[in-house]
Amino acid sequence: MEHLKNGMPVLSASEFYEREHSRLDLPAKFQGQLGTKNQDWKDFLFDRFGGQPWSPLKTVVLDPSIAVYESSTSNKKDNLKQGKSPVDFQQGGLQNKPVIHYPSCHGPNGDQGIYRYLGQIANSVLFADKQREVQFKRFWRDHIHYPRVVFEAASHMIAKMGLFAYSAVHIRRNDLQYKEVFQNAKATLRNIDQLLYPGETLYVATDETNDGFFDALREKHTVYQWKDVVREAQNVQYSDKVINIIEQTICAGGRRFFGTQKSTFTSYIFRMRGYIGAPDTNEYWHNIQYTGMKSVDLYAQPKVTGNNYMMEDPSMWEDLVDDGSHQ
Repeated sequence: MEHLKNGMPVLSASEFYEREHSRLDLPAKFQGQLGTKNQDWKDFLFDRFGGQPWSPLKTVVLDPSIAVYESSTSNKKDNLKQGKSPVDFQQGGLQNKPVIHYPSCHGPNGDQGIYRYLGQIANSVLFADKQREVQFKRFWRDHIHYPRVVFEAASHMIAKMGLFAYSAVHIRRNDLQYKEVFQNAKATLRNIDQLLYPGETLYVATDETNDGFFDALREKHTVYQWKDVVREAQNVQYSDKVINIIEQTICAGGRRFFGTQKSTFTSYIFRMRGYIGAPDTNEYWHNIQYTGMKSVDLYAQPKVTGNNYMMEDPSMWEDLVDDGSHQ
């Protein structure tokens, strides 16, 4: 949170209440009862301040305004606007409102409605000025990241295998709703084998509970999993809540990384790899068979669109390579 505050002013819900309850006439009954599970508080905020129905899958913010962006010729990305309605902060008197409210998952459609703020951050805002775009992407890299303990715990496993001296695979099987991406370990090995070194060490991040499921990988590779991290990072004090993101960080440290299609857990690993300058930042999935021929495998790389939040836009890190702001 401190790094976020270094990038922009931030208030907690309780700080907002204490500072603004008199000016905004916030009811005393909500004092100390501002948690996200308090539906009465959430309903009050929506009734009082309304909400911005700016789902990133349905709208795109144009900066600094719709008019300026549309008249620009230097940094337009019309392909990322397709199927979206343009919006800006000049419309509807937004700049004069005391509160601009984004009520996540509000309404009868819940998380499928117009108040679901799920999307690819690289195309949620399009900028007329390239430098503004770079500044925006730099903010996400430098001020929104995992806590120090995550990197500390992950570093022990990475040190054992060697930074960029292993490859990593994320194989999600149990709680992913897209069952069509499931496959057995033999199929995974067949798909990624041509992009691995013979006998290369693998780290496998997975929710598969059957220990023998990955025997096909172990026949050709040394395979490490979470149980090995527990041993290597035994002197690091971390919460169970960060286990998954520790594994993300370990995957980011691989020479190559193969994710699970349609997984946002996979997607952020791609971005982390871009941020740290991994030797191969292509986006690979263990569900796709690769040939080892660059000219052929290139066709399996994703095409960036404005409506697919399950893939990373490489501009999130490529635009920052030469900006000189982060070492």
